[in-house]
Amino acid sequence: MSRCLSAVLLMLLVPALRADSTEKELAKLRGKWAVEVIEENGVMEPPEEAARFLVTITGTTITVRLGDREETMNYKIDASQAPPHIDLMPNYGTEKGRVTKGIYEVGDGTLRICGRPRGERPKEIESGLGNLLLVLRRQP
Repeated sequence: MSRCLSAVLLMLLVPALRADSTEKELAKLRGKWAVEVIEENGVMEPPEEAARFLVTITGTTITVRLGDREETMNYKIDASQAPPHIDLMPNYGTEKGRVTKGIYEVGDGTLRICGRPRGERPKEIESGLGNLLLVLRRQP
C-alpha cells in the first residue's frame, strides 16, 4: 500500500517540480538584450550590424526590434537537457511556423543561443556550417 501511495505522490509531484524548474529558467531569460554577435554558417556579421538589434524576451515570446520594425517568435525550453534546449518558432516571413532547434547558455549577463534551422539540434554552442550563433548582453 505504501509503495502505491509513494508512486502516486511521485506522479503528482514530478510535473509540478519540472514546471517550477522551467519557470525559474524562463525568468533567467526574460528581459532586454542587446545583440553582440551574429554568426551564420560560420560567417560573422559586422559588429555594427549586430548592434542595431534589440531583443526582448517576455513569457514565451521573443521580440526582435530593428529600428521601427518588430518581429516576434515563440519559444520553448527544456532546461532538463544538457545543454538546455530551446526551440524557436518565428511568426513572420518564409520561416513562419518552422522550428529552429537550438541550445542555449545563460550567465554573467550573457545569453548565448546556437540554433540550426534545418537538421539536428546542435550539440555545442559554436559557429559553423548550418548553425546560427547569437550572443546577447543583458540591458538594464
